[in-house]
Amino acid sequence: MERYLESWAKDTSQALLICNARQDDARQRAIILGQLVHGGVFNEQDSLLDSLQHLLGDQPCQLLIAIDDAHCLSPNMVAELWALVQHAKTAQSWQVNVLAFSLKGKLDKCLRQVSYGQGSVPIEVEIPHLTDSEREMLIELMLTSQGLDAGQRRIFRMRAANVPSLPGALFGLQQQEVPVSKEKRDRRFTPAILLALLLILLGLGGLVGICLVVSRWKILLPW
Repeated sequence: MERYLESWAKDTSQALLICNARQDDARQRAIILGQLVHGGVFNEQDSLLDSLQHLLGDQPCQLLIAIDDAHCLSPNMVAELWALVQHAKTAQSWQVNVLAFSLKGKLDKCLRQVSYGQGSVPIEVEIPHLTDSEREMLIELMLTSQGLDAGQRRIFRMRAANVPSLPGALFGLQQQEVPVSKEKRDRRFTPAILLALLLILLGLGGLVGICLVVSRWKILLPW
């Protein structure tokens, strides 16, 4: 997810929330708002919409909120995020995208409740496992992009054999240390290669979410 934010969403004000059971609503609001409006003063007991209206007023803005393990959100926080997206529909200078990455089916009930009767629903995309040929193609592209020698390629493949056939799980292998020269370490997977990979896989008929490990993600955008 971090790679997506760094490479593909550079023109937005971004917030990344990685949920866990120890966070309450106030803490999650503080994490989100602190990233969207640096140095802003807000009351974390207020809703996200109220705080952003106070902080931004009528200023034009493009906001992207990415939430990992979103199934850990309280129903109240899901409702606040949905209300924020709905408000952006009526505010000409606001654009708000919310990507909620969750386990399959865990957000369905909450999202049905908050969107009921509003004439719009979240867009839902399920991330399937790669086929064997798609997995092999992805591994080969990653090996090529890193310029590994024969021994390093064997190590990489041994590690790849122990992860599921999901793009994010395989991309995560790049974060593991493999001894290479400085020149080779600088050769990382670029957005251009990612885009080429996506086009190839779509041409094969596979729906693939780049950089995601989870089984399902939802975009809280009216469609």
